Amino acid sequence: PASNPMCDLFPTVVSCTVHSIGITKGMEQSNHLCILSNNLFNMYYFLLLWFWWIILLGISCTNLFLRILQVTLPSRYPPYRALSGHLAFYEIPIHQLIETNLESY
Repeated sequence: PASNPMCDLFPTVVSCTVHSIGITKGMEQSNHLCILSNNLFNMYYFLLLWFWWIILLGISCTNLFLRILQVTLPSRYPPYRALSGHLAFYEIPIHQLIETNLESY
């Protein structure tokens, strides 16, 4: 039988043993099904958070790939073609950030 992996990670229905005092003033135990409502919230919250981290990972990998292209192929980026012989590979992105921030002044 197939089981839901989310139910294994965040159980929502569990077996609860309830102790109570019965008619004869003795301790009675009864078994009930208890719903863990906080785990219902946690299950969807962490699923949403997991998708958010996957989206951020994709954006970060794309930006890293584009930055590596920019550093390794300065001929594709005309402002840095003249500077490529004078700047180290790690100085080109820093130069670009400084230039971008100074354009408005």
